[in-house]
Amino acid sequence: AALDYLESLHKRFNGNWFHALAAYNSGEGNVERAIRKNKKLGKKTDFWALKLPHETRSYVPSLLAIAEVLKNSDKYKINFGKIKNIPYFEVIDVKTQIDLATVSNLSGLTIDEVYLLNPGFNRWATDPSGPHRILIPVGKAQKFKEKLAALPKSERIAWKQHIIQKGESLGLIAERYKTSVSAIKQTNRLKGNMIREGKSLLIPSSKQPTKFYSLSIEARKFRGLKTSDGKRYTYIVKRGDNLWDIGRNYGISVGQLTKWNGIAKKSFLRPKQKLIIWINEEDSNNKNNNKVQASAFNESTTEYVVKKGDSLWLIARRFDIHVADLLEWNNIRKNKALQPGQKLRINIETEKEKGDLVQTNIQSDPITEYVVKKG
Repeated sequence: AALDYLESLHKRFNGNWFHALAAYNSGEGNVERAIRKNKKLGKKTDFWALKLPHETRSYVPSLLAIAEVLKNSDKYKINFGKIKNIPYFEVIDVKTQIDLATVSNLSGLTIDEVYLLNPGFNRWATDPSGPHRILIPVGKAQKFKEKLAALPKSERIAWKQHIIQKGESLGLIAERYKTSVSAIKQTNRLKGNMIREGKSLLIPSSKQPTKFYSLSIEARKFRGLKTSDGKRYTYIVKRGDNLWDIGRNYGISVGQLTKWNGIAKKSFLRPKQKLIIWINEEDSNNKNNNKVQASAFNESTTEYVVKKGDSLWLIARRFDIHVADLLEWNNIRKNKALQPGQKLRINIETEKEKGDLVQTNIQSDPITEYVVKKG
């Protein structure tokens, strides 16, 4: 998948490998904007003349240096150990969407091993529209294929029927079931995003609790973090934020942000979502030039008394929380009507103390955080 993406970038940038590699690291948008800017100013548009993120400016030369050393290892007196020409994994096309917990069960791999071999999957299942290629170690591939063939396709993922409630959108429904809008639309053959109250939707849903998958995502994040340089900070997402703007403010690439946080480049950011940011000492000393407001939060529980005309959606909107959270905190079903006088538990995050960045110390698990105070 990585090579396919790199080849597509090579075509997009008219056969310029340097531009393609830079786009692979920082995103094609960054490179295209830099090229357009130089053209307007009458400057050269080769890689070396472009104003790109610091990490990207180092990324391409580093690859060139590695290629040179590998090609002329004798010249540099570096001995690379021989790698046996034996395949480690087999690429298996399962043809349809499949729950990664099912892959784990059929293959005998742990969920972390499944994600480690298939880092392109950041959700609980393969994308509904594909590709559906799974990497399985050679020693486990045959057993996996046999068990997969014996499993009915209808059991590859779990399905739930959802009755659309007033005020709901495909986005809210997708968030509740930890799936995507495109998956719901494809499953239910919806052409647009308009849905009607009272209609039912068939929702692809995970077989295991969210925690089963989120733990593996955290594990992947932490593996990546331990190899990063500089100081580790936590950035609290605000409304309107996007990966490109956040990266630009801190002089880092979108590629770095996605790697550090185990997310895709097209991931939707939620307000109050936490993102990991690594900043080198040199950049950290200049952080006052690039202040991005971040906060730490304390969580407190309050009791809300339902009023006439209230709905889960209205209450969630009032407290800036998700309907799915209300359901979980109060152990109630989505289609259960609220009664005036009914009491609901609501966990509210209250702002603790503001700072430019929330710095995080990493010594060993668990990870702890502290807020950088003024002065």
